[in-house]
Amino acid sequence: TALMIDSASRTWIGTRDGRVYILKTGKLDSLITGKTPVTERITAFLQKNGTTFIGTYGNGIVCLLPDTVFNITTNEGLSDNVIYTLTAEKDGPLWCGTDAGISSVELKNGKPDIRVIASRDGLPDNIVRTLYAQNGKLTVTMQDSGICYYEPKTNTFSRAPFFSFWTLGPVLKARTLGNSFFIATETNGIIQITNGSLGVYRYEELGLQRINSVFFDDAHQLWLASPKGLTRFSEKRVKLIGPQDGLMD
Repeated sequence: TALMIDSASRTWIGTRDGRVYILKTGKLDSLITGKTPVTERITAFLQKNGTTFIGTYGNGIVCLLPDTVFNITTNEGLSDNVIYTLTAEKDGPLWCGTDAGISSVELKNGKPDIRVIASRDGLPDNIVRTLYAQNGKLTVTMQDSGICYYEPKTNTFSRAPFFSFWTLGPVLKARTLGNSFFIATETNGIIQITNGSLGVYRYEELGLQRINSVFFDDAHQLWLASPKGLTRFSEKRVKLIGPQDGLMD
């Protein structure tokens, strides 16, 4: 249910029943995830400054430090124990997308300092499916409200008019690749925006009903994970709709 390749070329594997395995040079080892049992599925991995963070769907976050393991849950101030996504920049906090908004987590003297950002702060939808931190800002994809952007320094949100009346369901990933901006939804296909032109790529064309997750590899290719396996996205099969087709803006 989650994968990560770390700086030591080890593959971290998360399972549906909360187990974590590490694959290195053909050897698979299991990992003890702390004193509190993890029984829900693993949703995300992230490594930052020597700490490995593991997100779960109901058991909060597991923190693996070189000399200790501990859990962060709502008991410590986390917005929710359902974690969809983890992201961070080198010098910033850990950002967590949950079922109840965004949690900012910083470890100070081994203890979590947590701040919650939710609808009361201007977040359009408290169910946050993915976060992407870049240049001090967050791209936020949501369950029912498309995409917005968060500026931590000013604690403000912004959203393009395109997403004000969003009806295409959960957004699993949004990322710029080259000259194109891609929006991967859970059930309604991939939207591609290139130089003002809008394209829609429907999953039915691949024989898919829905996707579970989206992955961008180092070659800037987009991979779709679904109940049928992995599918590589190909831009050539997308029809672009632009001003030449009557699109006003």
